[in-house]
Amino acid sequence: MSVELNIKNSTLLLEGTEEQQNTWTKRILERVDFLKPDKDERHSTYRMRYDFYVGNHGKYTNIVGLQAKEKKGHANAVLNYAGKTAVKIIYSLSNNPPNVTFPVDVLYKPEDVNYDTEEARTQAVEDFVEEVLRRNKFWKRGFRRGVTNQVVVGDYAVKVCPVNVGTKEAPEWEIKTFTLEKMENIMVGWRGDDTKEFDYVITEQDRSIQSVEEEWGIIVDATSVLKADPDRKNIG
Repeated sequence: MSVELNIKNSTLLLEGTEEQQNTWTKRILERVDFLKPDKDERHSTYRMRYDFYVGNHGKYTNIVGLQAKEKKGHANAVLNYAGKTAVKIIYSLSNNPPNVTFPVDVLYKPEDVNYDTEEARTQAVEDFVEEVLRRNKFWKRGFRRGVTNQVVVGDYAVKVCPVNVGTKEAPEWEIKTFTLEKMENIMVGWRGDDTKEFDYVITEQDRSIQSVEEEWGIIVDATSVLKADPDRKNIG
């Protein structure tokens, strides 16, 4: 069952014809279904790692008779060494960001590295990337939040995309960086022959109806949401 959307006043820019959009919608949904088992498995792993971080690891014990002792009123001492260690690592890494150098082959490959013009172009691209990170205050915000995710759950991702900070009539585009908060919401279609290459990335976000309307001008019918997912009562 589909959810009804009123996109008459939407500020979200969609590319392609309606037929092309429907084709891509079908393709994306097929990829989501294909990657769902991996997503569910990672979610369980992240949940366990987070439990150890916050001190809920007592429930993973394999001590025989633990539950019987709890029923009889015995107190269990749970020492959260994992959480304290993680906090120290997070503090150390987040306050000492690395000196990042961008390989020429990644940003821009000059035709001749000895040619002055090509070297200047390469330097200009490197300066541009540094400026994007500076404008987004990446090292003070995104990087620190990413360090926390990396230490706690073992994964970290940053989304980079153009955002219109102007109006629909007079668009003004800026490159924004966003640290993905919930790593279980990301799905990666790896290419298969190279551990560093992938074909596509899909992210999911749970958003309230009000936030969708305020940010993109898209009106979501609450009734259709409840019909599509009866258990999702808190829809905002």
